[in-house]
Amino acid sequence: MSNIQFTQQLQWDFYLKTSFRIMLKKMISIPFIIPIILICFAIYKWISQYYYAYSYRFFLPYGLFFFYILVMYPWSVYRNAKSNYESNAALNETLQFTISETHLQIIGESFELKTEWKNIPQIQLYQQALLFYASKTTAYFVDLNQVDALDKVYLLETLKTICRHSSIKTNMK
Repeated sequence: MSNIQFTQQLQWDFYLKTSFRIMLKKMISIPFIIPIILICFAIYKWISQYYYAYSYRFFLPYGLFFFYILVMYPWSVYRNAKSNYESNAALNETLQFTISETHLQIIGESFELKTEWKNIPQIQLYQQALLFYASKTTAYFVDLNQVDALDKVYLLETLKTICRHSSIKTNMK
C-alpha cells in the first residue's frame, strides 16, 4: 500500500455541522424524540382539561425538559464549538495528512502528530466528515468533500482494512 497524502483546512461551517451531527448521534435519535414529545403534550392536554387550575404544575417539568432539549442543548453545542474553533489553533491551520499501513501523520503549522494505528482509539465517519480520534476527547476532522473522488474511495477502503486488522473502533462498514 502506498501512502495517501492530502492537505486541507477545516472550515467553520463544516466544523459546526459535524459538531451538531455528533450531538444528535449521542442524543436520542430524532425519530425517537418526536413521538415522546407528542405523547407528553397529549398527556399535558388531557391532564390540564381536568385540572386546569393546577396545569402549571404539570407543564413546568415538561416545559423545562423540552426547553433544554430543543434550545439549551443545541445552543451549548454551538457555543462550545465556536469557543473551540476560535481558541484551538490546530482547527484553524492547514493540515497535511499522511496515511500509511503503519501510522497516521498529521502536520500543522504549530504541531506535528505521528502515531501508530494502535494508538488511535477510534475513527468515525459522519456523512462527509471523517474523524481521527487521538484520544477520547481529541479528534482531527477531515472534510471528505475536499478530497478527490478516487482518493476518497481509496482512503475509505484503506481505513476499513486498517480498522479490521487493528483494535480501532469504527462505524465504517
